[in-house]
Parts: sequence; structure tokens; C-alpha cells
Amino acid sequence: SFIFLSVSSSALSTRTTDSKRTRTTTRRNHNNMMKSIIYGDKGHVEMITRPIPCQIPRNKVLVKVHCVGLNPVDAKDVMGDKVPNSWKRGKRLVQWYLQRKTPGFDFAGQIVQCPPSSSGYYKVGDQVFGTMPPFHGSLSEYVVAPLDQLYFKPTCLTMEEAAAFPLVGLTSLQSMSPYISSRKEQTSVLIIGGSGGVGHMAIQVAKALGATSVTTVCSDRNKDFVR
Repeated sequence: SFIFLSVSSSALSTRTTDSKRTRTTTRRNHNNMMKSIIYGDKGHVEMITRPIPCQIPRNKVLVKVHCVGLNPVDAKDVMGDKVPNSWKRGKRLVQWYLQRKTPGFDFAGQIVQCPPSSSGYYKVGDQVFGTMPPFHGSLSEYVVAPLDQLYFKPTCLTMEEAAAFPLVGLTSLQSMSPYISSRKEQTSVLIIGGSGGVGHMAIQVAKALGATSVTTVCSDRNKDFVR
């Protein structure tokens, strides 16, 4: 699933004024703000407006987000379903900790600010995709992304496709790579749920890693898709 966050170029203020200076200041202030989605109370999310980050640490870049990918973990965190049902106090603690934090991992966008310490490899204007650290999520119009968690967006992928790739791609790669790439003999792989978010990616990754036989289980209606 994807959501699109678009930056509006119009000024926020609706007040009529004859002062050109006031209108210019209002527009400038608006251009320094961005929309973000955060975890709110009782498992809800809400949209807020906050300043666009201006102090970018070394080894990070500022990315204007074009698309983000949503994953089950984004809901599981706020629901606290990683905590046993009997631990009601633990669930409340998880939900309290998540309040005001930004959900989302996957993103695709364009670099708009690249500090000198981060400019050896990337530059302003580069299209990239990647994942954000936990609780520093991607559901914002701009994100400060670590250099070791992004890469150039392949030209064969749209922004939407690139934003859906990172988390499921990494899950597939990291789970199978130690067992396939290191083997010299023929390797057979069984993937349960081949039409799911990770499953459909795992089929492709297994083949790319050199698996000689890939078998998957899915519903009858999705068999053409997984083929």
C-alpha cells in the first residue's frame, strides 16, 4: 500500500493584507513547514505540521519524500500486539512510548540537502529509496535519512514501486542469503504465502540468489500472479 504526501505551494494564511512584506513572510514560513503523520492516543494516528529539518547531521541527507510504503509492523507497533494479551500494562507502556513518534519505514524521494560531509557519494537532485530507523519514520514530506539506509533508485522502478521495495526486499534477502548464496550444490526453497508482501518478493530474491528450485504455496486465485 502507498500513501502520497504532496507539498502545497500556496501560503497557509487566509488573512487579507495590503502589506507585501507580511505576505512574503507568511509564504516563507509556510515553505519551511511540512506535514507529518504521528502516532496519537489510543492507537490512532494524526497529521501535524512541523518545521522542515534544517540542521542535517553528517552522514545523513534531507530527502523530499515522493512515496512511502506501509507495512503491517506500522500498525502492530501502535496496537502493541507484540506484547502478550495478559500484559495490559505493557501494552499501555508501548502505546505511551510511541505517542508523537512517526510511523513508517520505506520511502522513495529526491535529495534536497546534502551536507559537505555527506556529499562524497550523493548529491542534491539524486533520486533515492530506502528505510528509516525505527520511530524516525517515513510518513513525512521530508525525512533526514542515514546514508547507510538508502541507495539510488533504479531507473526501471517508479517512485511507487521503489517505496514498496525496501522492507520486504531486505527481509527476503537477509533471511535466505546465508542459506542459498553460500551453497555450491543445488538448493530448493519452499515459500509459504508466495502472494503476500514478503512472499512475492522472496520468490524473486530466491531465484536471483541462485536457487535451483523455488516452490510456493498460495491460494488458487493468486497462482497466476506468483508465476
